[in-house]
Amino acid sequence: MKRNLTDKLISKTKPKLDGRPTNLADGGGLFLQIKPTGRYWRYNYRYGNKRKTLTIGSYPEISIHQAREHHLEARALLGLC
Repeated sequence: MKRNLTDKLISKTKPKLDGRPTNLADGGGLFLQIKPTGRYWRYNYRYGNKRKTLTIGSYPEISIHQAREHHLEARALLGLC
């Protein structure tokens, strides 16, 4: 799975002025949602034909490396790996 995010890209991206979130995809359903209130790691997946979102934590408390580890653990629990 190709990983796209870097710390440099994350710090360079600013929230939108109208308050809508900006999503930076990292691959495999993992993304960083940037809002005026903060930056949040999220994982989109499907379970039982329903779309779900798992919140992993906020950046920078959860680093890119930690978010990717949590993402892989969640995929393993869902049987996607």
